[in-house]
Amino acid sequence: MAYGLLAILGGGGGYWYLAADHLPRLGATTTATELTSGLSFEARVDTGAQICSIHCEEIEIPSPGSEPMENVGKFVRFKIEGTNGESAWIDAKLVDHSAFRTSTLTAHRYIVNLPLRVDGVEATVLVNLNDRHSMRYSLLIGRNFLRGRFVVDVRNGNDDLESK
Repeated sequence: MAYGLLAILGGGGGYWYLAADHLPRLGATTTATELTSGLSFEARVDTGAQICSIHCEEIEIPSPGSEPMENVGKFVRFKIEGTNGESAWIDAKLVDHSAFRTSTLTAHRYIVNLPLRVDGVEATVLVNLNDRHSMRYSLLIGRNFLRGRFVVDVRNGNDDLESK
């Protein structure tokens, strides 16, 4: 049995209705492709994450500044590894550096724009470069990719989201 979603949003003295029946559904996990490299990833879908995050093996910044914000605007080269064990180097411009709160600490990460494909939907979105080696999923799909493109239904997909 299919269930539709109807959200009623209030604001400015009125209400707007958003019907999401037409949006494809994702479960707790999915397969995603980073389009620059063509590498595929088993990815965790995380509606609690503002932006996407990808595991980075190595980061190379030519002539790096002494402070991370000095590197914003520079091109960076970083190495990613897909689910099948293949790896690729990607060149991208650093668009930001930010602090991200995790359950245990605050981590500082660089942010780039990357083209991703999930379930046939493609978009270039902000992705933070992160050391996710201890995580089961090396790619996390955040709200910036999900919003307006998918409905997340955690009844679909793998519920085993524990660390490796």
